Amino acid sequence: MLKIRKRLPTRYKRPDSLQRVLPAVRRIIADVRREGDRAVLKYTKRFDSVTLKRIELSPKEIDAAYGQVEPRVRRLLRTAAGKVRDFSRRQLAQLKKLRHTCDGVTLEQVVVPVGRAGIYVPGGRYPLASTAIMGVVPACIAGVCEVIVCTPNARPLTVAAAKIAGAHRVFNMGGAQAVAAMALGTRTVPRVDVIAGPGNAYVAAAKKELYGEVGLDFVAGPTELTVVADSAAPVSFAGADILAQAEHDPDAAVLVITDSEKWAHALNKELERQLADLPTAQTAGTALRRNAILLVPAITQAAAYVNEVAPEHCQLMVRRPHQLAGRIVNCGTLLIGPYSSCALSDYSTGANHILPTARAARYTAGLSVHNFLKFVTVQQVTRAGAQKIAPMAAELAALEGLEAHRRAAELRCSGPQTEVGT
Repeated sequence: MLKIRKRLPTRYKRPDSLQRVLPAVRRIIADVRREGDRAVLKYTKRFDSVTLKRIELSPKEIDAAYGQVEPRVRRLLRTAAGKVRDFSRRQLAQLKKLRHTCDGVTLEQVVVPVGRAGIYVPGGRYPLASTAIMGVVPACIAGVCEVIVCTPNARPLTVAAAKIAGAHRVFNMGGAQAVAAMALGTRTVPRVDVIAGPGNAYVAAAKKELYGEVGLDFVAGPTELTVVADSAAPVSFAGADILAQAEHDPDAAVLVITDSEKWAHALNKELERQLADLPTAQTAGTALRRNAILLVPAITQAAAYVNEVAPEHCQLMVRRPHQLAGRIVNCGTLLIGPYSSCALSDYSTGANHILPTARAARYTAGLSVHNFLKFVTVQQVTRAGAQKIAPMAAELAALEGLEAHRRAAELRCSGPQTEVGT
């Protein structure tokens, strides 16, 4: 079970795990850049053991996959998509056009969507239909003209979720080759402006390698959960939530912070009990053995540890959670109280579950409409305004040694020396 420690495990320094796969990923990207669709088909056959005639699903194939999903499940997917859609609309409503005029200078900020977005939906261990919803819906609400989905083995449940979420096209491909195809474009796959969505180490490494040629949400790694609990926390709830994250991946990062050693031992017993009949026990058990419980003298110290770890999910199961909540600033999502389960946040609260991992929560947030928007500044300077601000610009340009800048600024003080047609 979870090891009980009094110091933060070195594991949470999270060494770069992508270096191991980077050479292979670079070869895949180079092949896709050179060969396009042919390379995608080659690597799909090699890694997914699937021989495809076409990369893209036709509208008829998408409708057929949708029809294979039970009506009850389709209703469930529509409800989940509706919750994400509602929250995304509220996020968008907060972004207002900005206009400011002073001294003959008018500045505006306009918000415009990217032209095309690519959503990666994993299809390895589980058909993550919910991830299709989480990726596609915010892009559509942001106003992106074309949203494409790439998923390996294109399972009916995932395809149905993509259709319900509003995806315009679906491609049956995964891995680094899918990321490369979206970033670079091929004969079949259109080049996108932004790629979003989680994936394995190959997907993450490809996103990192191609950043700059394409925009990204962030480079995601294995799932993470930090639980902060005192002796009042229900061990059954804490154990269930820990296993819910641990079953994702043997490399899932779970940290429990508590001030009660008695409660820590009770949690380990509860984990053993729940693990006994869990179908995903092999994966979850492997993850647990690699993780730990951190004992602290006082639960108030937990905030500093959470901010250091900067986990994807942080769950507060303490008597006075709001005393800690205000001090926690580094996490993908903060779940307050024992009923705020990660499982609920993954599926049915309406918040996005595509969240930063590997300490990226120190500088970025979870996926939202913001990832698919650009904030463009518009500037207009009148002649009177130029005469006010040009001397400052000319002096600063001279200090930097940029003579052409200085001259361009000074010209605005006196107006044009020659006119076309004179």
